[in-house]
Amino acid sequence: MFGGIKQAITDINRHINRTLILFVVVGSVSLALLFYLVMYIFFNRFPGEHELSVAAAMIAGNILFFILLRIIITKRISAEFEIIDKELYFINLIKDHTSEFVIILNEYGQIINHNNAFTEALHLDHKSIIGKPLREIFSLSELDQNLHYRQLILDKLKTAFQGQESELISTVFIKKKKDIQTIYLKLNPIMQNGDLEHIFVTGRLFHTDFITNQWLTTEQSNYIVSNDLSLIHLFSYRLTRNLDGKLPRNEILYMQIALQEVLINAIEHGNLEIDFSKKTELKQMGGNYWELLTRECDNEHLSTRKVFVDYKLSSEGVLYTIQDEGGGFNWNQYMTEDPETRSSKLIQTFHGVGLQMIQKSFDSITFNEKGNQIILEKKLPGAITDVP
Repeated sequence: MFGGIKQAITDINRHINRTLILFVVVGSVSLALLFYLVMYIFFNRFPGEHELSVAAAMIAGNILFFILLRIIITKRISAEFEIIDKELYFINLIKDHTSEFVIILNEYGQIINHNNAFTEALHLDHKSIIGKPLREIFSLSELDQNLHYRQLILDKLKTAFQGQESELISTVFIKKKKDIQTIYLKLNPIMQNGDLEHIFVTGRLFHTDFITNQWLTTEQSNYIVSNDLSLIHLFSYRLTRNLDGKLPRNEILYMQIALQEVLINAIEHGNLEIDFSKKTELKQMGGNYWELLTRECDNEHLSTRKVFVDYKLSSEGVLYTIQDEGGGFNWNQYMTEDPETRSSKLIQTFHGVGLQMIQKSFDSITFNEKGNQIILEKKLPGAITDVP
C-alpha cells in the first residue's frame, strides 16, 4: 500500500520535470516563430542579424526562466516528498512492525482497514474481514447463543457509536490454532461536524503471566467499589485475570460476565435502588444509560454507598464475596423454582437473568438472608474439597 503511494509521488515528480522540459522546448520554438511572424506581418521582411540576436537573447532568457522554475519546483517537491516519506515510514512502522492492533471502522462498525498485527495475531485473512462488523471476531460457539455475551459486545460498540470512548475485554476463538485468547480493545470515535465518521480501534492480546501461571497458588484482596459503572467491565477482568492457566479461558470469560452482572446488580438494584421498571424507563430515554443513571440518582444518601468485594484464590478454588449497602431482594424464589418456571420470568426481572448467568458460571452460590450479599465459589480442576 505505502510502496504504491511512494511510487505515485515519484511518478508525479517525474511527470512535472518532463512537463517543464516540454514547456521549455515548446515555449522557445513558439517564441521564435512568433518573432518571425511579427517581423513578416508588420515589417514585411524577415529579421536581420540584429533582430536574430535579440530573438536569441529572448529565447535564452526563456530557457533560463524555465530552468530556474524547474529548480525551484524540484526543490519544493523534494522537500515535501521528504516530509511525506517520513510520515509514510512512521505509518509503515505502525502497520507492519508493532504488536498493537490498529483497526479502522466505518460509521456502521464495519472493518475498513487494519494493520498486520491484528490479522496475524488472530490468524485472520485480510480480504475475508474487510467490510465485516467488528463484533464477528468475537465468535465463540459456546457463547454465541448467550444473550448477555452478545449484549456486552453491542453495548461497548454502541457507546462508541454515541461518540464516547469505550473499552472492551473479551475472549476470541482463533480457529486456525483452535485456541482461545483474551483480547483488549479501545474504541475511539472520530467525529466530523458532530457526526460519527470513523471509529479508531487499538488493542492487543493479553498474554499469560508466566510467573502467575506457574507459581501463584494463593492470593487474597479486598476492594471498596464506588457506584461508577463505567469501570465494572475492567474490574471484572481484574478479578479473574490470575485464573489464566488454572481454568479454560471460556470458563473465565463466563465468570467475568457473571461477576459483571453481580457488580452491576449491586450498584443499580442495591445501592441506587433502581427497579426493573425504572431501568427500562431510563434505557428508553436514549443516550448513554450510565450518564442517565447518574443524573437520575443524584441522591447523596444513595450515591455515597459502596460495594465491598473480597477475593480469595487457593489451590482448591476461587471465592468472591460481594456485598452492597442496599435493602437486598427476595433471592429465594429464583433459587428454588424449577428451571422452566424461572426461565418464563427472565423477561420480567433483571435479577432472574443475572442469576441464570451466575449459576452457569460458578459451582456454588450463597446469599445472606437479606439478599445484599452473595458468595460465589468456583473449584479449580483437581480440587476435592470446597474452597475454605
